[in-house]
Amino acid sequence: KLSEAMISEKGVANASGGTSYYTMPWSASLEGMVYNAEKLEAYGYEMPVTTDELLSVSAKISEKDGFAWLSSREGNSYWAYMFFPMVAQYMSPEGFSNFYNGIDQYNRTSNKIFENKGSLRVMEFMQELFAYDVSAKKYTHIYAGSDDLDYMAAQLQFYKGTGVFMPNGSWLETEMSNLVQKAKERGDKIYDIRFMKYPIISDIIEVLPDKTIADDTTLAAVVRAIDAGATSYTGVSEDDFDYIAKARSVVKYINDLDCCIPAYADSTELACDFLIYAASEKGIEAYYQGCDSPSPFYYDIKAKNPERYNGLSTFAKSRVDMYYGNAMYTKEIAVPSQKTSLATEGGIALTRMDYRSFYGNFSQPDTSKVISAQTIWQETKDYWTTERFSEALRKAGY
Repeated sequence: KLSEAMISEKGVANASGGTSYYTMPWSASLEGMVYNAEKLEAYGYEMPVTTDELLSVSAKISEKDGFAWLSSREGNSYWAYMFFPMVAQYMSPEGFSNFYNGIDQYNRTSNKIFENKGSLRVMEFMQELFAYDVSAKKYTHIYAGSDDLDYMAAQLQFYKGTGVFMPNGSWLETEMSNLVQKAKERGDKIYDIRFMKYPIISDIIEVLPDKTIADDTTLAAVVRAIDAGATSYTGVSEDDFDYIAKARSVVKYINDLDCCIPAYADSTELACDFLIYAASEKGIEAYYQGCDSPSPFYYDIKAKNPERYNGLSTFAKSRVDMYYGNAMYTKEIAVPSQKTSLATEGGIALTRMDYRSFYGNFSQPDTSKVISAQTIWQETKDYWTTERFSEALRKAGY
């Protein structure tokens, strides 16, 4: 039963004398990458499962079409959401959580947390993906006119076959339903668009505990085996396989959207009953039928109700498959919280540059204005001296 604290007038006094409020998640919105399943298959390429594979496939498609990725002026912020999940892959979900609690690789509270190269490796990948080719006077992988398109126009173009990959979110199909229907009525070809998991950062092999995966080819094979339900891989140690499996289970960044019942609500009991229903199997199944993102409550509708799952669109099915595709590690679905006191009060962050600025920085046609991934990482590491870190701990109440 829901806590009565959800409907109390002043919340509940917590141990530090403040007030605690209780909320309940109602939506697990997903941000990530979408792809044109028909075009990727027509090109004869497998779904990329590592960053090296993604860059390679993107380059090959760009050689034929001029670009592989489509974005938009307003949608450029979507590029940023790959950063945290991929860093959590590299660090491991536990290591990522440790970072935001100030715990280094030796299980000590110290500024050595900034020596972890997770953010560097992901920024290096982003720098290559977003790069502007000065000699060719165009982006290496991205449609040059993306910055001139508003997001609805870009998304419709994507449905009509412009590009193979695009940064986007779980709401895409619902948001575009009317425009897509009108395009169909005009006789336009509308492609099969689906969600894809973030590829595993290829540099993860350098932090594996036993180093039994030597190259990206083997890494990709292990990831595909995990996706197929394997629990081990010949020649790969149990700990290394486990590390990759956990990394593959990190599929989202944005926290679940929450709801609460205000004290002044007319029908608090009814509201509580509704939230209890929303968390029930029946409520979750209804949610899947009518909403544009997975339920925040773990419920594998593909296994529990195949008929309901089969009634979903291919895009909606791909969301379910992405969210519940690795049942071995359900608890790792979301990136661990970054809202620790050390982050909110002490100011700890993976980089000093705002992650939302990475696309604008790395995609500069004037390369002299680009701040390299190595520089961003090094400046962050240099900034967090022992003294500054100690001050952050003090502000955070450590």
